[in-house]
Amino acid sequence: MFVAGVVMAAAVMVSASGRADGSTNGAFDRDGINDRTEKSNRDDALFPIRENGKWGYIDSSGNVVIEPQFDDAYEFQEGLARVKNGKMWGYIDKSGKVAIGLQYDAVGDFSEGLARVRIGDRNNGKWGFIDKMGRMVIEAKYVDVGNFSDGMTVVKINNKWGYIDKAGKIVIEPQYDLEEDFSEGLARVRIGDFYTGKWGYIDKSGTMVIEPQFDGEEDFREVLAAVKKNSKWGFIDKSGKIVIEPQFDRAMNYYDGLAAVEKNEKWGYIDKTGKMVIDAKFDWTWHFSEGLAVVKTGDVDNGKLGFIDKNGKIVIEAKFDRASNFRDGLADVVIGEKMGYINRSGKIVWMEK
Repeated sequence: MFVAGVVMAAAVMVSASGRADGSTNGAFDRDGINDRTEKSNRDDALFPIRENGKWGYIDSSGNVVIEPQFDDAYEFQEGLARVKNGKMWGYIDKSGKVAIGLQYDAVGDFSEGLARVRIGDRNNGKWGFIDKMGRMVIEAKYVDVGNFSDGMTVVKINNKWGYIDKAGKIVIEPQYDLEEDFSEGLARVRIGDFYTGKWGYIDKSGTMVIEPQFDGEEDFREVLAAVKKNSKWGFIDKSGKIVIEPQFDRAMNYYDGLAAVEKNEKWGYIDKTGKMVIDAKFDWTWHFSEGLAVVKTGDVDNGKLGFIDKNGKIVIEAKFDRASNFRDGLADVVIGEKMGYINRSGKIVWMEK
C-alpha cells in the first residue's frame, strides 16, 4: 500500500537504477516488475529520465523537455511532480518551474488535490497535507498517513489507524491495527497483528460490511477483490460472497477484465468466471495496462522480462532486466544498469547514455 511514501510491491524491492528507493519510475519488486497502476492517457504526458546521475523529463517521443537537474524525480500526478535536490523535496510543474519549494523531508504524489508531506526525519518527523498552492491544509502531526481516495485517507494515531476527511476531521475513529485507503467505496482493515490478525472491509461510515475473516486480501477493483483463506487465494464480491473459490497460491486484482494468478509456481490469467484464459506458464507476471502485461521467463536472478497481449502472445521480446506497466503509451525498462523507455511496438524511444 502507499503509506508515508513507501510502496509495497509484490515482493522485496531491489536497487537497480540508482534512485533512492532503487527504482526508475516507482518500485521494482524482486522480479524486476514496477508496480505502476495509474492510467492517464494524456497527450502532454511527461516521463522521468536519469542522465549522469540527474533526473529530468522527456515527452512521449523521447524529446527532453525538462533538462536533467534533480537528484530524484517522479511522475507527474495532477499536473505536478515531486522532485528532490540535496535532502529536500518539493514539486515542479510541466514547464519545469518549481511550483512548491523544496522544503520537505519527504513527500507523496498529489491525489484528489492534496499531497502528503513530512516535516522531520524518518524516525521523528510528522506527516500532514498541502494543497497545490503549497498551503499546509492539514497540520503535520501524524506518524503515518496514506493518499486521499474517495475524499478520505488513513492516518495513524497512538498505534491505531483511522480515517480523516479533507478538512482534517476524524471521520472513522482510530481502532484498526492496519488499514488501507478506500477503493470503490470500501477499505480493507486488519484486526490483530501481522501473524494472526484477520482482514475485513469497512464502508465510508466505518461500518464493517465484510467481517474480518481473511488471512490476506487486496483492494476492490472491477467490483471484485482477491482474498486469502486457508492458504489459498480466491475472489469475493462486495457482499463478501466468494465468487471464485480459493484455489490459487497467489492472486492479484482484476485489470482490464483479467487477473494474474499463481498455480504450482507458475503464473497465468483468469477471467471473471475463474476460467484460466492465459495458461499458467510464466515465472512472474503483473497486471494488464493499456492492453499489455509484463511477464517474466526464467529464475529470479537470471530471468528476463517482456510483454504479452490479452491472448497470451509475447508481443515484446523478453530481454529486459526490469520493466513497468505501460502508461501513456510508454513503459520504462532497464537493461543492465541503464534505464530507458519503449513504446507499444517494443521500440526504444529513449535510453540512458
